[in-house]
Amino acid sequence: MALNILNTNGSNVARTGAEFEAYDVIRYSATSPLARVTLSVSDSSTADLVDELGSVSADVSGSDSANAITTGGGNDTIFGRAGADTLSGGAGDDLIDGGDGNDALFGGEGSDQLFGRLGDDTIRGGAGDDTIEDGFYYSVNPEVFDVDAGVGNDTVILSNSIHPSVSGTIDGGDGADTLRASFLTGLTIKNFEVLESGELGVTGSAAQFDNIDKIVAQSDSDIVLRLSSSAHADLSGKLGTSGVQIYAAVTSINVTTDAGNDRLEGTDGSDVFDARAGDDVLNGYGGDDALSGGEGNDQINGGFGKDVIKGGAGDDSIFDGETFGVYPEVLDIDAGEGNDAIIVQTANGVLSGAIDGGTGIDILRAPTLTGLTVKNVEIFETYGYVIAGSSAQFESFDKIVFANNSTDNYPVLLSLTDSAHLDLSDELGDLGAVVGGDVSGIDVKTGGGDDEFTSTRGDDIFDGGAGLDMAVFSGDFASYSFAIDNGSHVLTSALEGKDTLIDVESARFADGVYDFATETFTPANKAPTNIQLSKTAVSEDTPIWTTVGLLSARDADGDALTYTLLDAADDHFRINGNRIVTSKALDYETTTSHTIRVAVSDGKVTVQKDITINVLDVNEAPLNQAPTNLAFSRSSVSENIAIGTSVGLLSARDPEGGTVKWRLTDDADGIFKLVGNKIQTKAAIDYESTHSLTFTAEAYDAAGNVTSYDFTLAVKDVFESSVSSLSHEALI
Repeated sequence: MALNILNTNGSNVARTGAEFEAYDVIRYSATSPLARVTLSVSDSSTADLVDELGSVSADVSGSDSANAITTGGGNDTIFGRAGADTLSGGAGDDLIDGGDGNDALFGGEGSDQLFGRLGDDTIRGGAGDDTIEDGFYYSVNPEVFDVDAGVGNDTVILSNSIHPSVSGTIDGGDGADTLRASFLTGLTIKNFEVLESGELGVTGSAAQFDNIDKIVAQSDSDIVLRLSSSAHADLSGKLGTSGVQIYAAVTSINVTTDAGNDRLEGTDGSDVFDARAGDDVLNGYGGDDALSGGEGNDQINGGFGKDVIKGGAGDDSIFDGETFGVYPEVLDIDAGEGNDAIIVQTANGVLSGAIDGGTGIDILRAPTLTGLTVKNVEIFETYGYVIAGSSAQFESFDKIVFANNSTDNYPVLLSLTDSAHLDLSDELGDLGAVVGGDVSGIDVKTGGGDDEFTSTRGDDIFDGGAGLDMAVFSGDFASYSFAIDNGSHVLTSALEGKDTLIDVESARFADGVYDFATETFTPANKAPTNIQLSKTAVSEDTPIWTTVGLLSARDADGDALTYTLLDAADDHFRINGNRIVTSKALDYETTTSHTIRVAVSDGKVTVQKDITINVLDVNEAPLNQAPTNLAFSRSSVSENIAIGTSVGLLSARDPEGGTVKWRLTDDADGIFKLVGNKIQTKAAIDYESTHSLTFTAEAYDAAGNVTSYDFTLAVKDVFESSVSSLSHEALI
């Protein structure tokens, strides 16, 4: 029996499924039987072409309805288009595209490419190293995934968006399989060895990430992961030396990373971070966080909350507390090995807890030491704060500075909270200090800098060491008695008790400074007082550069005074010596007063004062106004009146009582003319031509102010006898 053979001869042959199945053989031609063929299934029937195609490779397209298409052993391409299609590639390296609809795609043997696209698809890769892609990124509808990659080293790509909900199962099957996705929440993931993070990162639960052997980035960028659950996500051993960025899609996260340079961003909840090796950045933000940097030079920021921070090995930078925070903060910091920097950022809140610098040369910067247990910290930075602390706390440091490794040699500001002896000669070195106390009586020795001691209300002992040192007292010089005891100066007062000064060169009192070496008292300079302006009112019509008044002040020391204008009230005033002069026109209706700011200096002290200058109103003449009440004595005119006849009189009122003059700006097409305030005709008026006439007149005064008005006159009809010139014969 002869075979029923379809030779396509290079054409795209369209048949129904039944028509294709009726052939025994489908081929390109008798001379090229194994060349690729192109077929289109024109209906929604089944087209099982395994036997018909054999090993011939085919490009097969389905219809817009549901198709069931199976090809043979060649490297086939099957397009399902719309509809719920069932597409099977059989053996060979096939490309199967389901298009829209809920499709079932079967790759069979071979390294196939399967595209599910939009719809709830079922995809089976079969044997071979397959590439499977499912989902549609811009979809707004929920999607159900059902993917089994089968045997082989497969790659599965999920293109779903993070917005609609997804569900289903993604199974890599046997082999070393790779999953590339951006949103895993709602999916069951199993049998995948590698997860690829794209530019948008991957959102998934701790359990989903735990099921992956290795997580990598698609390019050379960092891996980006978003945790959608609060369970512990142990990523150690999965990341290698690749850096990872961790973010949260829930209220708190718990994550362990690997050896890369990682960035872990927490939440306002209680986060747990273990960054292991690498130069990591950990931000806990709010909540009671547990942050561990591990090995490497890490940057750890606890933020607000009762955080537990462990720096681990490496030169770490540790920050804790809320910047500008005002709430109590409990610290628990162990910087670990390395030369670490610990910065407490709370400016006004009450502190408690412990700070351990660990091994290495560590630096601490904090707004206070009160309430803190500090150990193993070598350098303390005051950074401009007045640092309150006990004698033991200050002596626990090797060095106290304004800022370490800085050229700013500013003095440190210290406030003692107990009366125990404090020796800061080693801690300060040659740096100056300003030392006071919140207790009654302090005992302190400083180093080789220029120091300042503030007396308390108890018995103080101040030892300034080297440098030019000063003790500061609140009372007047005469309120203190002076004595010398073994070379020390002893000052006694009812207000501040008995103070002993050792190696202190001077003492400052409320009214001056005493020099112990020369035994001389220099009264304090007194600041200028009683700053006045001799005149504080000026008329609004005052010309510019007019003197308003003279500045004066009193200086108890008799020093010469100089004056400066700091605020000129929008440049309305200038200063010349001690004279305040106007420099811009004044207007009472705009501003009734101006405030200037002046400064007076005696060469040592400068004092400022605001002075208000009132603007006086001046009765100003009203503006000249244009004429009003324009009127014409007539409202009509008869036709055929003689040319030159006066039609009527114009009248108006000048508000200032002046003379009003007139000019005609529209003469009604040459009908009228103006003589004084009279309107006269200068052409014939004909009712049959026009029933009204309009002319425009302007009234103006001596100042040139003008008012214009249009006047309309009705034209009256006058009976006119008719004269016929027709002959009797013509009328007949």
